[in-house]
Amino acid sequence: MTLPLSPRMMTLAMTSATALLAVCPRATAAEWTYMSVPDPEALNLDGSRYGIAVCLSSNKSSTAWSFHAEGGGWCYDEKDCLHRADTHLGSNKTWADQTKTFGDCSEDNQLNKAFFFYGDGASRTGDRKEPWPVPGTDKVLYFRGARSLYAGIDLLLSLGMSEATDVVFTGCSA
Repeated sequence: MTLPLSPRMMTLAMTSATALLAVCPRATAAEWTYMSVPDPEALNLDGSRYGIAVCLSSNKSSTAWSFHAEGGGWCYDEKDCLHRADTHLGSNKTWADQTKTFGDCSEDNQLNKAFFFYGDGASRTGDRKEPWPVPGTDKVLYFRGARSLYAGIDLLLSLGMSEATDVVFTGCSA
């Protein structure tokens, strides 16, 4: 479904994209918040719980939402995926700290914003129930990108996106 975007929503989308890319170390009135998703089966490659960064509008009646999906490409074999599992593209270990670098999210208090970290190695398509053993190691990998994406959307719906009148979804490669 394609929804027409008003000039105001295009401006809000651009403001959101700018806020997501900005690095602003100063303390701000509105901060991005890292939130783990409630679904215990939504896991990153390394088995850590999936999560997203959220900045809710200070205007409690805002029904405008923008969310961005981080890209990350694919890993192509167990060795490549195991390496990715030790980085921000496959583990949540640095995400709470990374969220602090997103800058001031109060630039436009009319827009609710979210950032979907990657955490996957297959373009958010995996939903393998059992972990995948990495040959020659005692390590396993979790391919649950689709489950993580759905869990992130469910979290946003519980935070008010279910009442959205305007939604802008942006993302990078994967």
